[in-house]
Amino acid sequence: MLLNLNYILYVYNASWHPMKHFLNKNSIVILVSIFIIFYESDIFSQSPKKYPALLWKISGNGVKKNSFLYGTMHVSKKLAYHLSDQFFESLKNVEVVGLESNPAIWVENMEKFGMFNNFKLNSSYYGNYLTNFYKDAFKLNIHNNKVYAGMLGFDPDIINGLLYRFNQNKENFEENTYIDLFIYQTACKWNKSVVSLEDFKTSLIKGKLADLPDDDEEGKESEYNYKKYQNIYQVYEKIEDAYRRGDLDELDSLTKISGKTKNFQKYLLEDRNEIFVRSIDSILKKQSLFAGVGAAHLPGEKGVIELLRKKGYTIEPVVPKISGKGTKTKDEIEKATMAVSNFKQFTSDSAFSFSAPGKLVDLANDNNVSFKLFADM
Repeated sequence: MLLNLNYILYVYNASWHPMKHFLNKNSIVILVSIFIIFYESDIFSQSPKKYPALLWKISGNGVKKNSFLYGTMHVSKKLAYHLSDQFFESLKNVEVVGLESNPAIWVENMEKFGMFNNFKLNSSYYGNYLTNFYKDAFKLNIHNNKVYAGMLGFDPDIINGLLYRFNQNKENFEENTYIDLFIYQTACKWNKSVVSLEDFKTSLIKGKLADLPDDDEEGKESEYNYKKYQNIYQVYEKIEDAYRRGDLDELDSLTKISGKTKNFQKYLLEDRNEIFVRSIDSILKKQSLFAGVGAAHLPGEKGVIELLRKKGYTIEPVVPKISGKGTKTKDEIEKATMAVSNFKQFTSDSAFSFSAPGKLVDLANDNNVSFKLFADM
């Protein structure tokens, strides 16, 4: 949402933003787009759907070419890939693709804000702990084959979180990557510009604020009780079914009865909705746009759809049509490759050089063992 151990955690927190995967269990929840895990049956059974689709057409307000808004789910589950023919058509016909955060700059920003610190190695991991500084400081450590095997086998969960979101227990129900990264990769292969709809630093700040308890709720037991739901997995199935149907009305209702704090609602949803809309509005004045944000950001009085309408745009649901055409397009996209240009780089002591498509960042360091990372998104 990057750690495998967080996969269940972020489901229980109803946090579906891609950057959630970058955190450990003790970290704050950041950049979260939510799908709430509570369900009330027949909430909308007696009323028409106000938000009946994941894909919405944006027109009017002086724009010369249609743009589109799409509600994502930041997972690799096949249900997030229930993609219509219009999904691919709209993505292909725009000039710019906007996501909550541009994956191309994730690693750079993660390094800038110290988000790799959780992966530092224990100083004694490879037997390099200095018991006597003066005696051992200049000691030459000769590694054995077991140490080399450990180095070569080092496969941090952060790689999975950045590139795949793969859950080994559910591999038969997953695609090659999560839908947000699929959109990004498709945009790159179709030569579209990709932009962030939200500043990375602002997202971190909003996440910290959203994690604070409400002033009037601190120390009180939540009025919502998980125990009234006999089987939490049935709830997950209902949420997934609602997303598969594109039923944003139900998701909006679930958000409001979720038991999340007012701070969570304000900073993770409402404030960020306004940020997304300002970015979308700015882009639409110049270019056509495909904007993909977490589906929970779309519906409601303070959701992205209504905020865009208040700015004068006409926002209409696109009734999905799913056929072999869309499936064929998806297969063609996944088979397509892009040329990668490597450039020469040196280690910090210039002992040797290597070539890579981008700058490597320090992922982990020991006394004389280090691991560096470049994620080719």
